[in-house]
Amino acid sequence: MMRILYKHITIILPLLLIYACGGGGGGGSSPDPVTSPPVISFSASSTSVSLSSSVTLTWSSSNSSSCSASGAWQGSKGTSGSENIVISNVGNNDFSLSCSGSGGTSSKSLTVVGYRETQGVTVDGYIRGADIFIDTNENFVKDSNEFSTTSDNDGTFNIRYDDGTLISLNGFDV
Repeated sequence: MMRILYKHITIILPLLLIYACGGGGGGGSSPDPVTSPPVISFSASSTSVSLSSSVTLTWSSSNSSSCSASGAWQGSKGTSGSENIVISNVGNNDFSLSCSGSGGTSSKSLTVVGYRETQGVTVDGYIRGADIFIDTNENFVKDSNEFSTTSDNDGTFNIRYDDGTLISLNGFDV
């Protein structure tokens, strides 16, 4: 008799797990893209100008199909452009631009101050180096928020005009 001896062999195989993510399946529709509201860039060549001077307004927009102006200017505007505007009102001139597109409407505003300028001569003879200012609060003191200048050698001056009293102090009699 013959005896056959069998050896037991143990084989260890790595465990492989497969997880499925997402869907397979049929062809559904993709979601609608999110539309963004218009983005506007709006600027003026100057924030203050003397009356009868012009200022250039420049604008551009994205995500828009039309723009309109209101305030100190009116009407339909392109989605980008520039326009020269003559300032004829003293004080704040407010300009607004509203642009619309499939994502909604956006607006921007800016202000240009229109001012008057006056010229003069301070005299008792001619006074050079005089402190000239517009006293808007009637305290007869040159305050930091009041427009001021100094007269030249001929006593002449230019000053940004404001409502108030024109005051000339100090200086030298030529």
